[in-house]
Amino acid sequence: MSAHTLSLAEASCRIAAKTLSPSELLDDCLARIAEVEPRLNACIRVMADDARAAARALDNEAPRGPLHGIPIGVKDIIDIAG
Repeated sequence: MSAHTLSLAEASCRIAAKTLSPSELLDDCLARIAEVEPRLNACIRVMADDARAAARALDNEAPRGPLHGIPIGVKDIIDIAG
């Protein structure tokens, strides 16, 4: 099963159990975005480098909560400047 097909709860449990790292989950999600984005044209910008840096920083931390290491997408109507 590909990591991007896991439910949020499954991904969170696997990250907490250290059987899936935030970086592994992110890499799988980014690969899926690259695969489907040309057809969907849903993303204005994918901040892959920033996301990878953040995921690597979380890889060796103890989970701080259920969303620790879970990648998110931000709707384009939300200002994320700065």
